[in-house]
Amino acid sequence: MDTVSVFKDVFILDLPSEIKDINDYFKAGHSAFDFKHILDTARMMDVQYVNPIEVEIQKFIRKLKEKQNRGGVNPPLAPSG
Repeated sequence: MDTVSVFKDVFILDLPSEIKDINDYFKAGHSAFDFKHILDTARMMDVQYVNPIEVEIQKFIRKLKEKQNRGGVNPPLAPSG
């Protein structure tokens, strides 16, 4: 890995249930004032034991290879026959 980003503080934003992401939130007509309320009520997430995605992907690949070596999993998109 060349670079790994480490974030000190991560917050969980509670968007309305029909909104899938922040882009949809603003496309639905919500204002910056509305978003400020969401920011003010955001909950801090405990990231002490959260690994960077790169670490988790490498762990997944390693486990997949171990299963393939034991004959337990066929690799994705493997030629059949």
